[in-house]
Amino acid sequence: MKKKIIVDLDVVTVALWDSRGKNTELARNFLARVERKEFYLGTPFLIIEIVLKWKHEKLKNNIKEFFVKNSEKLITDTEIKEKCDELNVDYELILNKLENAGIKREDAALVLVASLFSFECLVTFNRIHLKNKEEEANKILKEWKLPTILILGPEEL
Repeated sequence: MKKKIIVDLDVVTVALWDSRGKNTELARNFLARVERKEFYLGTPFLIIEIVLKWKHEKLKNNIKEFFVKNSEKLITDTEIKEKCDELNVDYELILNKLENAGIKREDAALVLVASLFSFECLVTFNRIHLKNKEEEANKILKEWKLPTILILGPEEL
């Protein structure tokens, strides 16, 4: 069975934009694996909404195309709200708790969505505001009786 993942925007941005960075080859190889459907990719629309606000048209179009083309599940805001209602989960309260634990709000939303929809892991290069906060994030998820997640770099899959 394919591992269910959510890919953070930073991995896709590095693969599509960064021509000489230390993680470029790693990101490109990982995206190629996603494109070969080695994983079950889920993408909350909130990622696409963030990208659509960017000014660089070519980059934002390429990122949007990657997510739309390769996601097996696009998760709408309505689906998130319905899942929270079903599980009796206070989305904003959990986001605030994750934020207070040092996780940036947009990353906190990815953590929560991954848990709500039983994705096994969130793939990111973000060590400071996300990967290094995995223990704190899972503690908060457990408090709400939600599934824990792994926060991994592409090199770990």
